[in-house]
Amino acid sequence: MADNVKREQPFFIWLSYLYPHTPYEVPEPYFSLYKDVTLPPLRVEKEGLMAANKPFRQVFHQENNDRLLPFDDKQVDAMRKTYYGMVTLVDDEVKRITDFLQANHLAGNTIIIFTSDHGDYQGDHGMFTKSPALYDCLVRVPLIFSWPGTIAGNVRSDQLISQVDIMPTLLSFAGVPIPKQVQGVDISEYLRKGATQKPLRQEVYAEYGIPGAPFDRPGWRRYSRTIRRIRSLLPWVFHGKPTQCHWPEDSG
Repeated sequence: MADNVKREQPFFIWLSYLYPHTPYEVPEPYFSLYKDVTLPPLRVEKEGLMAANKPFRQVFHQENNDRLLPFDDKQVDAMRKTYYGMVTLVDDEVKRITDFLQANHLAGNTIIIFTSDHGDYQGDHGMFTKSPALYDCLVRVPLIFSWPGTIAGNVRSDQLISQVDIMPTLLSFAGVPIPKQVQGVDISEYLRKGATQKPLRQEVYAEYGIPGAPFDRPGWRRYSRTIRRIRSLLPWVFHGKPTQCHWPEDSG
């Protein structure tokens, strides 16, 4: 960025941090940052996923977790606190970027988008990392837009927004025509105003895909899909097998 500032040229940066991700490790002071903090309780099916009638692929993943990662409560708590430390480390690294923009008078002319590709169970549902399921802890990722002076600040949105909306929104901000085949929604006007009188979307669509041949067990397919609708029962489809869950209790 410093070179672009000297040349007074526009810049585009895709900055990808590995953290927070496995392996769960982080340097000090972040490792000990949350050691004395009481974290929110986990969302766990008391009798296990099979007894809760969850789809086979989730049960299979939980069984693998139990074989490979047989963590007790103390270990899970330490892992979660390490993960929180990893998140804070990334926060501090992002602050280095925003501080640079401020110091070089670029903040008002730079759009920042902060997001993630997926979440992590972190012990929810008795599982870790990710799997072919679409719980909140996996798909409800952060999405932050910042452009001081143009995008409304300090707005916490309850709108359904998808990552496919990022591209048309950026094109709109840049004054570039949005191709007709784009499936995302241009939310630039909403970001400018910080409010809308109608929902931006009625639903968002998430998919988990697994390459290769499927397991030869009944009811399993390569893909998991879910569609979430505002203020309604949410049809969840796991491995080609539809089940109903109610928002927000079962989406955990």
